[in-house]
Amino acid sequence: MPSASKNLARVKEVLEPSFTELASLFELSPQTLQEWQAGRRIAPENERALEQLARAADILDAAGLAQNARVLRRPLFEGKNFFELVRGGSQPDTIAHMLVAMIQDEVAQRRRLEDRLSSRTPKLVYVDELGSPHLNERL
Repeated sequence: MPSASKNLARVKEVLEPSFTELASLFELSPQTLQEWQAGRRIAPENERALEQLARAADILDAAGLAQNARVLRRPLFEGKNFFELVRGGSQPDTIAHMLVAMIQDEVAQRRRLEDRLSSRTPKLVYVDELGSPHLNERL
């Protein structure tokens, strides 16, 4: 089992949260996180929570979503993002799996749409006609 400092490094590497954001997840001060990073002992419940967060980071990394802040901050459930859901008590690995499934579904939908539209020929747009008024002269 990796040490707390290694788990913290993994979370920071993959999820890229700010120290303030990470401290908020654990309801601690950023200074306490710096102490954890330095190898200081942490409470068992925080160590378990950090392990869970590191597992979620591994799930996201395996899915190719590492270091993608936009994905982690997008609304997932009830308008809350990954960090807000974890802070609210949701299991990080469950949220990570949910996020991966959502992204995979979106990619599949985009591919299906591209396949459907690939046979269409684009309409020609004449630059001279852009912005020209078309008046109804039957007044």
